[in-house]
Amino acid sequence: MAGTALAADLPVRGPAAAPVPVFVAATNWSGFYVGLHAIYGWATDQWVSAAGASLFTDSLPGDAFSYDQKGWLGGAQLGYNWQFNSFVLGLEGSASFANAKESALSVFGSADDVFSTKYSTIVSGAVRGGFTFGNALLYAKIGYAGVNVKRSTVDAVPANVGVNADTNWHTGMLLGAGLEYAFTRNWSAALEYNYYNLNKKTVTYASLDSDRFDPKLQTVTLRLNYRFGGSSSPVMARY
Repeated sequence: MAGTALAADLPVRGPAAAPVPVFVAATNWSGFYVGLHAIYGWATDQWVSAAGASLFTDSLPGDAFSYDQKGWLGGAQLGYNWQFNSFVLGLEGSASFANAKESALSVFGSADDVFSTKYSTIVSGAVRGGFTFGNALLYAKIGYAGVNVKRSTVDAVPANVGVNADTNWHTGMLLGAGLEYAFTRNWSAALEYNYYNLNKKTVTYASLDSDRFDPKLQTVTLRLNYRFGGSSSPVMARY
């Protein structure tokens, strides 16, 4: 009877307490940012003989020749973001200085002409838009780009020896996408892919050879950004 009485006096366990909301700081992407980037780029430059038979390149009108270029670029970017809940909209400008180049031996005539192409500068202005996931930002971008391309054709075998050389800006649309991650309140890193849809351009040299060029350029970019302000906004999560 004593044991039964003691058991009756034990407190009754109530329902488990609800989990306490915990506030976790998520990145606020609004504001200015500046940064540096490193790029690996690859391209195809198509050369087309545009007018008349060319003794210099041993080609006929319409003869075409393509060859690939690749190399590293480096530069800087500057931009501003506006954040609306989980959506981020931004404007960005960038400039890159390059050493993406390649030379190839032509396939025309005696195949003694050396074609060379070098991408030396890329400038762009773009609109970015994307969604945040915690400290990550997944985004796409579209904009306008200009690419400075240096080309030369060298004929070192008589009787038509010499050098044709020219530098041109090709302009066109930039399309890209990337993933950026904020690892501190102010610093973030991103991996980005870009495709440059550039215009064709016809060049007439002093030798009166006329060539048309159609470059296609793609890049993969590693970026490091510093965001001014670097504020964080509280997001409620349950644990």
